[in-house]
Amino acid sequence: MDSGNADFLRTVIEHTPEHIFVINRKAIITVAPKQANKHLQKTSILSLIGPAHVERFRTAISDALQSDRPVNCDVKGTFGSGKTGWFSCRISPITDDGKTDTALVFASDITERRIAALATVGRERQKNRSEQDRLRAVENILTMCAQTHKVRVQGEWMTIEAFLWKRYGFKISHGLCPEAATELLKTLVTETPCR
Repeated sequence: MDSGNADFLRTVIEHTPEHIFVINRKAIITVAPKQANKHLQKTSILSLIGPAHVERFRTAISDALQSDRPVNCDVKGTFGSGKTGWFSCRISPITDDGKTDTALVFASDITERRIAALATVGRERQKNRSEQDRLRAVENILTMCAQTHKVRVQGEWMTIEAFLWKRYGFKISHGLCPEAATELLKTLVTETPCR
């Protein structure tokens, strides 16, 4: 790259708010943004990328330089500010004298957008869980015989006691609720003759 182009490129990069780097084939930063010039030049851009994303970013650099076309890649990293965040990176190869040995990396902070997207995904998951719970409730509606009080489960009629035991492992003990006891007492009193 001749010095006129390099100076122009350096001027553009130093006056933009974006995180822009010029890197060589070895991923070494040759030109860095103004606020990060002193400590980032001549270091590997891979040192700014989170460990889980280094290989993906290295592959994106290689793809861009080999195909001579821009490649996009979202990574977690610490560009410029020192804070870890999500960045959408566009790696654009620079061809000079027929050779593609350098690339321009544009890193846009997308942390807030990513957080909003994750929140939306979380809300969608919660909505889907609620919907699944409602569907399960509808699926678990049982048909009960009005006469025998047996329930129909998968085509089989069984007592409520048998159903609860089979499905949930509940054993049922029998007793009388206060209303049933009162009704039974009335029936016994009216049907039993006094002597």
